[in-house]
Parts: sequence; structure tokens; C-alpha cells
Amino acid sequence: MNLQITAKKSSFSLAGFSFVVIVAAAVIFARLGSFPLFNPDEALYAEPAREMLEIGDYVTTYLNYVIRFTKPPLVIWAMAFLSKFLALASLPCASLVLAAA
Repeated sequence: MNLQITAKKSSFSLAGFSFVVIVAAAVIFARLGSFPLFNPDEALYAEPAREMLEIGDYVTTYLNYVIRFTKPPLVIWAMAFLSKFLALASLPCASLVLAAA
């Protein structure tokens, strides 16, 4: 008995998926740094990340150098990470992290 196993062609195409991801990234990130931080919440996340790098305390979040426990630090850590290790300025860093979220 000769069994021939044929692989079904998947409807999922890696090239198609890659194309969709690239187009979506281009649309989302195309003019990312061309506008200032206009939403007050964006500055409330960007400033603690800058202060976190300046002070060196990566556990406690600060806003205007006053301890703040009301916001979760995950976004602030992400902005501080991008700013420190990718050497991004605060505006593009804040916009990049907030757009990716």
C-alpha cells in the first residue's frame, strides 16, 4: 500500500502577512515625530521617563520630582529603555512607545 502524503497549501502566506505588517507600520509611524506632544497624557508619561533616567531610580516613578504611585510604570520603563539604549530624544521616544502601545 503506497500512501502519498501531500502537504496542503496553507492559505496563510508569509509574504502577504509581511506586506500587511509593513504597510501598517508605515501608516502608523510615518509622521510620528512631526507633531509635538499634544495630548496631556503623553507628557505625563514622557516626563517621568526622563526623570527616571536623570535620578537613576528605576523602581519609583516621579512627576516633577515628586513620588507618584498612581500610574503603572510599564510604559514609563519602556520609554526610559528606548531613550537610554537607543539614544532617542524624548519626543520621538515618547511618540514611538505610545504609538506602539
